[in-house]
Amino acid sequence: MNLLGVIFNVTALLVGGFVYWRFAERSQSSYLRLAAASGLIAGALTARLAEYLAEGIPFSLLLHPEYGGRTILGGVIGGWVGVELAKRWLGIRAPTGDAFGLALAAAEVFGRIGCYFNGCCFGKVSTMPWAIYQHGEWRHPTQLYSGAAAALIFAILLWARSRVARGQLFALYLMLFADGRLVIEPFRDDFGIGAAAYVAEAASAALLVAGAVVWWRRSVVAAVGGRASSGCVIERSRRVRPHPGSVSDGATDPG
Repeated sequence: MNLLGVIFNVTALLVGGFVYWRFAERSQSSYLRLAAASGLIAGALTARLAEYLAEGIPFSLLLHPEYGGRTILGGVIGGWVGVELAKRWLGIRAPTGDAFGLALAAAEVFGRIGCYFNGCCFGKVSTMPWAIYQHGEWRHPTQLYSGAAAALIFAILLWARSRVARGQLFALYLMLFADGRLVIEPFRDDFGIGAAAYVAEAASAALLVAGAVVWWRRSVVAAVGGRASSGCVIERSRRVRPHPGSVSDGATDPG
């Protein structure tokens, strides 16, 4: 593992943690923090397990710091599932993933630079003028493609943060992340030719559909909540009694 790769991987974790702290709701209860911790643990474990399955590293090296843990797609899916299971067990119904979307996008920007220095997640052979020399060939810099996509996703999420309903920001992250993977995946060569590449593409497509479903559900919840709030205001206005002597109750002015 390259020293610069280690530095950028550690930086990715620190940046992701800072962004989550910066944008997470300050009123989070201990239950919400527990759900967030569950997601982080589940994401880390599934990221390592996904790389084990994709690259066939020995199971005894699954927790070795130089192997596993860099399969971001597996980490995103596993972390999301971990949070949702923890929320169900703790009885939490409120959406909690908006800050996670920002944190994951920001962390991936630096993590992909770490991938570039580590030589993982490399691209197919290319004759493009921006090709990089890795593993004995000139190749697509797919690590940098992914890092640029993550930076763009982070900028879009920042812009959309105050324009979408609660819970939709994470759904937007899922859709944008999946779109980026579907575009970049055909240029990658680290999985070789086999089932792993197709599994990654299928997982990205499934994540895109899941993000769209979450977006739709949050839209429905926001619409129903807005109508309910309006109804309460109208009902309260109907119950307001006019002040005695006012024109509205039919009394004449004593003057």
